[in-house]
Amino acid sequence: MAIKEAFDWVIKDPKSVRASSTVIRINDDMASHKRGHSASSVECYMKQHGVLEQPAYLELSKHVEKAWKDINQDLVLFQCFLHRLPILHEREISCTKVARIYSRMLEK
Repeated sequence: MAIKEAFDWVIKDPKSVRASSTVIRINDDMASHKRGHSASSVECYMKQHGVLEQPAYLELSKHVEKAWKDINQDLVLFQCFLHRLPILHEREISCTKVARIYSRMLEK
């Protein structure tokens, strides 16, 4: 039954799942942009808003920060439900943290 509950939860597109995707995508894009890959959210933001690299990084970092807040908010709001799905949510957060660490390692 836990598998059906997990599927039902994910299919509803919870904010924390979208937020995890945002954190992973933006962190990966910022790391790849620093390595010289131009097809990224950094390049798109720079072109769309007519800004240089540093303001684009600052603004995208704000999106990452907001996404982490959304993840934490979901964790608090749905604590009573998530106790039945702890492995799913823990994996979501762990995957997001690993992606962040990996992106930072690539920046060096």
